[in-house]
Amino acid sequence: MDKINIDIDTAIVCGQIFSELYSNCIKHAFPDERSGNIKVTMRRADKGRMELKVVDDGIGLPEDFNLHKSATLGMKLIGALTTQLNGEISIDGCCGTSVWITFEGKQ
Repeated sequence: MDKINIDIDTAIVCGQIFSELYSNCIKHAFPDERSGNIKVTMRRADKGRMELKVVDDGIGLPEDFNLHKSATLGMKLIGALTTQLNGEISIDGCCGTSVWITFEGKQ
């Protein structure tokens, strides 16, 4: 983690996003008691933005996965929380799953 300053409201939303993403890793990335790794980073990104990233080396996402069409409660919650931060979400599910949220941060 970079040394960063965010207000309490932003910190709470980031914590909720992290909790949901971590829970998704535990539930879906490692079926049948498979072991694996989860990496979490939060850092300053370009142009005053912040980036929260959760990456696992699990089974990845189905080829037809579409964040905007996902009907799961967890993904809807992550999307709504990202919107609350006026952020953007990106997901790569080809080699494990990488999810990163970027949002405006303080300098």
